[in-house]
Amino acid sequence: MGRKLKVVSAILTVAVLSSCSDQGQLSPELYAVLSAAATAQPTAEPTAQPTAEPTVEPGGDLPTTVSSSAPVDDDRIPTLAEHLSSERYQADLLGGAVTQGMQGEVRDYTAFPLTTPGETLDVVRADTGESVKCTLGALAERNGQRVLVTAGHCGVEGSVYRDDTSLGDRRIGTTVVSEYRGDPVGPTYTDVSDFSIISTADKGVGYDPRIAGKYSVTGVADSDTIEPGTEICKFGSRTGETCGEVLALTDTYIRAGTYSVGGDSGSPAYIKTGPDTALLVGFLSSSPGDSDYVTDFALADAIFLRYGLTVP
Repeated sequence: MGRKLKVVSAILTVAVLSSCSDQGQLSPELYAVLSAAATAQPTAEPTAQPTAEPTVEPGGDLPTTVSSSAPVDDDRIPTLAEHLSSERYQADLLGGAVTQGMQGEVRDYTAFPLTTPGETLDVVRADTGESVKCTLGALAERNGQRVLVTAGHCGVEGSVYRDDTSLGDRRIGTTVVSEYRGDPVGPTYTDVSDFSIISTADKGVGYDPRIAGKYSVTGVADSDTIEPGTEICKFGSRTGETCGEVLALTDTYIRAGTYSVGGDSGSPAYIKTGPDTALLVGFLSSSPGDSDYVTDFALADAIFLRYGLTVP
């Protein structure tokens, strides 16, 4: 725009000089100024340098834009702040990655006729004597013996578990292995887990290995086949069945858009393979921060492999 104005000014100056052919019509000073303006070369405006387009090798990945200069580690679960501010999380809320249980009924207690994954566990912690409630995650076998699995933070070794079935309020077992490491609000999950293995206290009667008395567990899901976008479900003793997409994962944990509240710890996570069959995925560990709509699960395949557990 400035360049055009300068050209127009020069043209007008030449016109004035031409109409005033007799120099006597102008003062010498004004004539000199106008002559200099007419002969001056217009000044070119700075030219913006073209932005180089990113090149992509044939078959290569498209370039991505990262808003932070910090290195990006795709193998870690994002922090709560990162996840809640992400476009993916907002899309989950608006588009419904949580496909069930967004407004599901929250109950105080869940009981089945037999000891069943998904039921309420009454736990008396061996370290504090405190009584807490969790959810039974799975029935399994170890060296030919029946064991139960729930979250590790529910009770340290020696903690006692009870449930209430058609057989009455009974003691069903004691923790023999308990692991709980990691901060669910921290920046990464590396070499962490959250599970308890419970030895059973009776002769093996009164158990139903089906999740919520409905889904027969046909195996343990291979974590290598789970990726962001995979739909999983969980059955909690307080919120029942809720389902959602996997948001992030590591070798030992996954984070998914499933609804849960306190008391659901230990809940079985699973992938439905039919109307009444499922693959066991893991056990509910926690929800990061105050978000009930994002839940972390300890992966079952790492636990089962490490301790030689099998599904009955």
